[in-house]
Amino acid sequence: MNHFWQNIEGWVGDNATYRMALDRAQDGQHFVELGVYKGRSAAFMAIELANRNLKVQFDAIDDFRGLAGEGHLSESLYAQCVHNLKSVSEYVNLIRMTSLEAVNLYKDASLDFIFVDGSHDYDSVTADLLAWYPKVKPGGLFTGDDYQSDWPGVIAAVNDFAHANQLRVVAIPTTYHWMLVKE
Repeated sequence: MNHFWQNIEGWVGDNATYRMALDRAQDGQHFVELGVYKGRSAAFMAIELANRNLKVQFDAIDDFRGLAGEGHLSESLYAQCVHNLKSVSEYVNLIRMTSLEAVNLYKDASLDFIFVDGSHDYDSVTADLLAWYPKVKPGGLFTGDDYQSDWPGVIAAVNDFAHANQLRVVAIPTTYHWMLVKE
């Protein structure tokens, strides 16, 4: 299947973090993306799952309210995302909920890969970290986006969470992504 993620408005597409998860992936695993927007990164992941013939459950979670300052876009943004992901819908499960609602769908230590890219303020990122970290299996990947000076709330939340939980923050080369690793 040819990639088309480049034709979808958004920020994350082909990236080292998703490739790291895909390179480690095995049939039967479970991946979650928090923050979908119009589906750019979800399209990349879904196409790679198809092309690699991996039987991985991939859930993409967003409330589809849009970016801060855009107003409430729920219906139009969701419809655009569904349209963008139509050709890969068998590889991605769109879940229309807030991340803090959706976390209750998962048992602790049940997920192999989580990518956090929802709201970017300190309190929202902290809430996602607290809620979702327990859902990662031992040896799983807990990662996220926007670990950069443009998003000081992300940096502070990730660093504070890592310190409080005796984790090490690893910056993924060639990206603005972070990964938390047990010391």
